Amino acid sequence: MSLVSTYVRADDGLFYNDPTLSREGWFICFDDEEPPELVVAEDSEVNFKDVFKMLGIDYKGVKERRMGGERMFDGRFRRALSYFFELKEPIPTKYITESDGTIESPEEVGQGVFYDPKEINL
Repeated sequence: MSLVSTYVRADDGLFYNDPTLSREGWFICFDDEEPPELVVAEDSEVNFKDVFKMLGIDYKGVKERRMGGERMFDGRFRRALSYFFELKEPIPTKYITESDGTIESPEEVGQGVFYDPKEINL
């Protein structure tokens, strides 16, 4: 759990504050202590490769880690797998389902964790 806000650059050029990307059976969350995490319900109709392809994210080198418990999906617990990955492209806005707002530049806030693939790939 982050003690500061996490901002992630999206394909519209804005930074989204503490975003979650999701659809039925999967979600992606961000935090300051671990890489971005894709969580896929074990009984989902899609697997991690399907999700990454849909998002345009390269899944080579993705690290799978089985979680000991269950994760919350649509208000109920389901067994799930987690996949940690390196973010190399801005996140697609059409899959952002939660966010605490947007900013245009890191200079607009005093502190936080920033995922800015645009900056990394320069």
